[in-house]
Amino acid sequence: MLKWAAAVADSNSLQAFPALWFATAIILVAALLITFLAWRKVVNLDSELLIYKRALDEHCMITVINPDWTIKGVNEKFLKTSGFDRSELLGKSIHQLYPPDFYDSNSDTIQANLLDGKIWAGETHLQTRSGEAYWTQTTLVPVLDAKGRLKETIGLRTDITKLKTFDAEVQLRETLDLLRDEVYMFTPDDFHITYMNHSARARLGWPEDGYQQATIPETHDLIDMKNLRRKIRQLSYQRERSITFEIHHDDRSVEISLQLVQPAGNAPRYVAVVRDVTARNAATQAKSEFVSMVSHELRTPLTSIKGALGLVSMAAENELPERVNSILAIAKRNTDRLILLINDILDLDKIDSERMPFQLQEMNVAEFLAEAVEANEGYALECGVRFVGQGLDQNLTIDGDPDRLMQVMSNLMSNAAKFSPVGENVEVGMTDMGRKVRIWVKDKGCGIPEKSQPHILERFQQVDSSDRRKVNGTGLGLSVVKAIIEKHGSQIQFESKVGQGSKFYFDMAKYSDTQEIRA
Repeated sequence: MLKWAAAVADSNSLQAFPALWFATAIILVAALLITFLAWRKVVNLDSELLIYKRALDEHCMITVINPDWTIKGVNEKFLKTSGFDRSELLGKSIHQLYPPDFYDSNSDTIQANLLDGKIWAGETHLQTRSGEAYWTQTTLVPVLDAKGRLKETIGLRTDITKLKTFDAEVQLRETLDLLRDEVYMFTPDDFHITYMNHSARARLGWPEDGYQQATIPETHDLIDMKNLRRKIRQLSYQRERSITFEIHHDDRSVEISLQLVQPAGNAPRYVAVVRDVTARNAATQAKSEFVSMVSHELRTPLTSIKGALGLVSMAAENELPERVNSILAIAKRNTDRLILLINDILDLDKIDSERMPFQLQEMNVAEFLAEAVEANEGYALECGVRFVGQGLDQNLTIDGDPDRLMQVMSNLMSNAAKFSPVGENVEVGMTDMGRKVRIWVKDKGCGIPEKSQPHILERFQQVDSSDRRKVNGTGLGLSVVKAIIEKHGSQIQFESKVGQGSKFYFDMAKYSDTQEIRA
């Protein structure tokens, strides 16, 4: 019986084995299928991620930043835009991507957001390896570790420099359209007009886009193109980027302010502001004639008074009481001062009205300065100082008017002598600056107070001095100097420290360079 039961059991087990094997096989197949599907999903996900990464790389500049703000990684687009090599950035501070003087007021806010795991988005101002500025629309995404600490920051950036430049251009043009003066923008080589404001278009009767194929010669019958080309060349030889000049034709006068602009990312161009100054010049001429008439009417009797006072002083010097002689000396000094004031007013009036002649010629600077020292030696003796030439062994020539420049030197040297302590030397010299020659006068006097420096070259401005015995003047001398130097295409400049003295100087183009400009 037991044997039979065992046989039956063995028989049932054998009969059940195929079903067990089949079930096991189904489970294995299902597991394999699930694994395969999961693998396919992972592969597909990786493929999608690669596509997304490729899309981001093509569209965005990407930076990966460590918590200490050093650069962990950058993509090729960032390298191409910034001009850096990868080796120049990895491990370096993110701050080298910003301009040296740039400070982002949002820096603290950005850092706080990233540490809290918050995304920040906004505009950032960066610079390329060559120092050129550019703007990006930036999204900073923090990556946190399991403990919620900042692990790294991914920066996604889009270059928006052209967009910002375009926006600025639109705003500029809208503003220029409101001006009453005519404004033109044109290219340096062919004078092709890239913009005309409303006033310019209205005068010519052109539609808003009527200038697109036009050039500057088509806009104004007063413009002399040969003269305009000469002025443009002149800009390239000057430190300043702008120049103003007038054109006169029959009874009309036009003032042109010409400026070279080089916008970031755009080709250089010229901006010309044209203003009809016919009425203004007529009013100026009327004022000038009145001032000239009054000045001449005053100078004639003052000259007579000065002569009379001199004759009285010489004829009765030993016969008059000391008190009377003192009064006569005061009267003579004040007469001299009034004559000097009138002469300065007349000189400024002549310069303003373009009636002061300037005879430009080749000048040897060393010989000119030696002559200036000799001519003003008498004034130096009166003030108890000595003029000393410096660098006069150089053979340098400039293009200038000797008489007008001697007037400049006499003024600068007399000022230096007046403000120098007795017994000191006043240096008069020249320095080779390459394409220019710097002419200067240096004293060791009281110096110019800082508060007075911005206005010292303005008319009727004088430096406060406790030494009223020596220092007197009209307050117009430096204005005359400034006007004469500007007529030579230069600027009068100075350096001064209270208690140490002052140095006045101006730079003149060498003779060979001025001839090249005029060619």
